[in-house]
Amino acid sequence: MPYFVPDETLAAGEAARLGIHDEDDLFGGVVPEAFVASKVITHPLPARDSAAPRGWNHDLAADLATAVLPGFSVFDPGKSRRLAKGCWSRATIRCA
Repeated sequence: MPYFVPDETLAAGEAARLGIHDEDDLFGGVVPEAFVASKVITHPLPARDSAAPRGWNHDLAADLATAVLPGFSVFDPGKSRRLAKGCWSRATIRCA
């Protein structure tokens, strides 16, 4: 049986296709969905009914709020443009 050393965290479906069943099969991590391996999970959606990938945890961002900078995770291109424009209009840029 091969031992896997992937260069990034694997999604569960990919791990299963490779024959990875437990920690004895790889040096690395497996997450239920690919987006969970990214930093996108640290910020809340702009609204509870915003588009989100299957498996999105609406409560995780609230639990992490004191450990991350303010921001949103957005999965709708139109909404991301509107949010970005709103953020820039409220931004303060200071030069030293």
